[in-house]
Amino acid sequence: MYNFTAINRIEGLDGLRLFAVGLVLLGHFGLPLVPAGLGVTIFFFISGFLITVLLSQEMRENGFIGVKNFYIRRFLRLGPELLGLIAGSIALGAIIGTGPKLIDIFAAIFYFTNYYIAWLYFYFGADSVPYWTHLWSLSVEEHYYLTYPAIFGFVFSNARIRRVFFASILGGCLAWRTFLVVMDTFPLTWTNPYTYMASEARMDSIAYGALFAFIAQKRRRVGPLASGLCLMGGLTLLALSLAIRNPEFREILRYSVQGIALFLIFVHLYLSQNRSPLMFLLESRVSRVGGLLSYGAYLWHSEVLRVFAAIGLGTRSTSLTAKLMFIPLGIAVTFLLAWISFRVLAMPALGLRKRFGSHTL
Repeated sequence: MYNFTAINRIEGLDGLRLFAVGLVLLGHFGLPLVPAGLGVTIFFFISGFLITVLLSQEMRENGFIGVKNFYIRRFLRLGPELLGLIAGSIALGAIIGTGPKLIDIFAAIFYFTNYYIAWLYFYFGADSVPYWTHLWSLSVEEHYYLTYPAIFGFVFSNARIRRVFFASILGGCLAWRTFLVVMDTFPLTWTNPYTYMASEARMDSIAYGALFAFIAQKRRRVGPLASGLCLMGGLTLLALSLAIRNPEFREILRYSVQGIALFLIFVHLYLSQNRSPLMFLLESRVSRVGGLLSYGAYLWHSEVLRVFAAIGLGTRSTSLTAKLMFIPLGIAVTFLLAWISFRVLAMPALGLRKRFGSHTL
């Protein structure tokens, strides 16, 4: 069990980040049956968990949350590599003949890509998409963190307010998705972006991670039997959330089930009396390096896909054999770009982030 009250790095998170971005890359590069969306949900859970741990530590050390410094740290963590992606995409567009529109750039910089996608879908159909579709997930996270640090002191200090806060988000998002489906607001198809991408419909995926962080800092360790049951229960729920293809379930309950599943898996990883064997894999050198590069890989894989499409690879008509040949190449190029982005853009910002209270990469 970990002491979450004073910690700069949480064991296993880099490995979990690598696993999550691996799902995204394999799914987007076209490997059949890989749930890319689950990778994003894992990212949400990790983000809610980590930010809550760090804010709790700041609250204990200082007695308050420096909201301005929090936003500066968030910009210095996400902004440099995001701006690098935008600049790189504009340069690539000049070469291949298709680049981002001004509205795409504004949506990326000001974090409203998710609602931009929903607007395009609602008025122009499923074939109309922005230049950087994958940036919708950054929008959801940033919308959550617009208010979370400001009210964190109340949530942290008062158990009743904390219960109301989490009940409102976890229950409210589920109720909102139910309302959208029952009222038939959008077509119930796998291409429906709203219940998948809208901030008010997906913030519960972040909140489940934040809730675990609060509980992990206060609860006792669990024994080997309970820990094993949590792991099996979590994996079973994840499998069910992917296996059930009923449209209503997928639009309404899927994200709640996945949130509960990840909660149980994190109990096994972080509250068990004995160190989980999974930690040996999650803490390998490959996992740790890959986790550090996961944000850059998530950003840049879209441009690798774009180049592949320009040269005739990565299309729907590409055979599985061809995909199995170019997917490893695509992933290798993606992580090379992520490494360059990390070294050139993220690392120089690290020193500035520490000046504003950063405790982690």
